[in-house]
Parts: sequence; C-alpha cells; structure tokens
Amino acid sequence: MKIDIFKIGSAILTRFNPTPDQIELAKARLEICSTCPSLRGKATEESGQCKLCGCFVKSKAFTPQKNQCPDGKWSLPEDKYIKYKQKKTLI
Repeated sequence: MKIDIFKIGSAILTRFNPTPDQIELAKARLEICSTCPSLRGKATEESGQCKLCGCFVKSKAFTPQKNQCPDGKWSLPEDKYIKYKQKKTLI
C-alpha cells in the first residue's frame, strides 16, 4: 500500500480548520463509514480505522481529494460537496 504523506497532512490540517461544506462532507462520509463492515472500531472515535486502507477515518473524512474511500462508497456525498475543478478538491 502506497502512503501519500501530502494527502494525510492535508486531511489532518483541514480537520482542524474546516469550512462549513467540509464539515458537512466529513459528516456524510463518517455516516457511510459507520455502517461499513470494513471499519474497525467506531467512525466517530480517534481509533476508528479502515481495514482496507489502514487510515483513521475520523481524519480521512476531511480529505479534500475525491475518491479516497478504497471501497468507492463516498461518491454520493462527494458529488454534492466537491466542486469540479482541475484538481477536484473541495473549495
């Protein structure tokens, strides 16, 4: 598994200073994670971890990049909140 330090750092920084849209997107992503069989622990706790990618979902939910769920489950909320620009990141 390839680790992208930039994406991890970006998600952590966004988590601590999110816009209202980023908060709503993260909530929608965490709601999806909370029902996923690949989740270890609880999505709303610091220790909640995805078994597929190893990420801690509470921070990963704030990633501004699209398509970061390894199971492809974040598509619906991303389509609502992510503006389509060159880099496809949350504005």
